[in-house]
Amino acid sequence: MATKLNLLGTGLRAWPPGLEKQTKLQELLLSENELVRIGPELGQLVELRTLKLNSNKRLKQLPAELGNLVKLQRLELRYCSSLTALPAEIGRLAKLRLLDVDECALRRLPDELSTLVNLRTLLAQQNRLTSLPAQLGNLRSLTSLWLQSNQIKSLPASIGKLRSLTKLLLTNNHLTSLPDSLAELKKLTVLRLGNNRFKAIPLEVFALEKLVDLGVGKIPTTPKNMKQLVDHLPKLRALKTLAWPRLPDEIKQELRKRAPKVRVVFR
Repeated sequence: MATKLNLLGTGLRAWPPGLEKQTKLQELLLSENELVRIGPELGQLVELRTLKLNSNKRLKQLPAELGNLVKLQRLELRYCSSLTALPAEIGRLAKLRLLDVDECALRRLPDELSTLVNLRTLLAQQNRLTSLPAQLGNLRSLTSLWLQSNQIKSLPASIGKLRSLTKLLLTNNHLTSLPDSLAELKKLTVLRLGNNRFKAIPLEVFALEKLVDLGVGKIPTTPKNMKQLVDHLPKLRALKTLAWPRLPDEIKQELRKRAPKVRVVFR
């Protein structure tokens, strides 16, 4: 019996009859179809390691039986622009390593997501998120967290427990501050904060000693903020790129003296 089935772009509008009987499947590709819903039959494919449902733009829900796929390692739902929620049973996918929900219509991430201790990559750009699960920090294996272009107003204090995190992308949200615990992300190399509502660079940023790429963007270039930048940026000894649009020329010159390895870009 086959272990991989590719039905990408075949015009499917409904679950193929009898598909659930292929119980040896490890990889199922259903992207770029017109599925509106997926029934409980999905839960019979208990050997699945990879499930791709990208670009099913009419897909509105996933069944609770998704939680039966306890061997699943990769779940892709990118561009499912009618999907507004994930089932709580997603928390049973203990072996999941990648979850991609970029450009869906999610209003929240279920609290149960915090139980996925083997999750390494969480991609949730361009949704409608306003907050994150309080216990997000339980995702101790997470290395990449992409949350650009949402409506997130604050980060949970538990984010400081994500000690494996290397990339945190928060551009285009509604943040006004960062939790003190962010300073505990000692492996973080990429931090993007542009187009939020900060009045100054959060001081927690300057404790991130391994930071290589820092994007701030649209923070007011007041004398106080510029002094803070010039005084504290040299602490980031690993930093190579600072993205800050419209940084005054005299500040760029000062940074060249104080932090000569840092390249200022306009991203």
